[in-house]
Amino acid sequence: MTFRLKLKIAYDGTDFCGWQKQNSSTYGKAVSSVQEQLESAISKLFHQPIQCNSSGRTDAGVHALAQIVHCDVPRDPRGIKFAWALKSSLPTSIAVKKVWLAPDDFHSLFSCEAKTYRYVVHTGPTPPVFLNRYCLWYPHKFDLERLNRISKLIEGTHDFKCFQSRGTELASTVRTVFKAKWTQKSKYLYHFEITGDGFLKQMVRNIVGTQFLFCKDSIEPGEIINLIKMQDRTLAGWTAAPQGLFLKKVYYSQELDKRCLQI
Repeated sequence: MTFRLKLKIAYDGTDFCGWQKQNSSTYGKAVSSVQEQLESAISKLFHQPIQCNSSGRTDAGVHALAQIVHCDVPRDPRGIKFAWALKSSLPTSIAVKKVWLAPDDFHSLFSCEAKTYRYVVHTGPTPPVFLNRYCLWYPHKFDLERLNRISKLIEGTHDFKCFQSRGTELASTVRTVFKAKWTQKSKYLYHFEITGDGFLKQMVRNIVGTQFLFCKDSIEPGEIINLIKMQDRTLAGWTAAPQGLFLKKVYYSQELDKRCLQI
């Protein structure tokens, strides 16, 4: 008999090769993944190998405020202060925020209904020394009104192939964006938040880079629709740097959430 756990974790992705375990020849043996660190800590706690599955991969350098993970453990975890027990085995850049006992049909990836990502930009004239691990420094033309006009046009169901970086082949590149918006947080600090039912490889970072291209070249926001229709990645903008991106929230059905018991 096994028990399924649902975990909410946060991590600073700066020093990791991403969420997923990688071939050591790709990044070098010294670079670990978040998955590797978490599995090691949980396996140590239960004295046997434990596999963890997440709501989705995050790339090298990308952060998470609330990544959702599930795993199956060999004994009832309700007598264990789980988050506290893992603390000593995890690096300080990974934190287990909440733990639930989940039903067997809960799956962190396949049960997911939507996600919200945040991209952070600093537009000051000098580099933000104490924020440079967590934002993109962009001291160039920045037009908040134009960016939000573009963001509004991205909302809806589209084939987002033009924002997909090369990677795993998919049956469909059609996704639905429920909301996309830029907000100013301080004189130089801006957040872009986007919520959708799924995202292609580096889709959010490619959207941000394309929006900046539209500002730089004073391209009319309406042209984003033509770009999407052309489905050509080479016509879109650059891929924004990873350190500005955060996985903010993962959504599941209320019915499934109610069946998860926080421990």
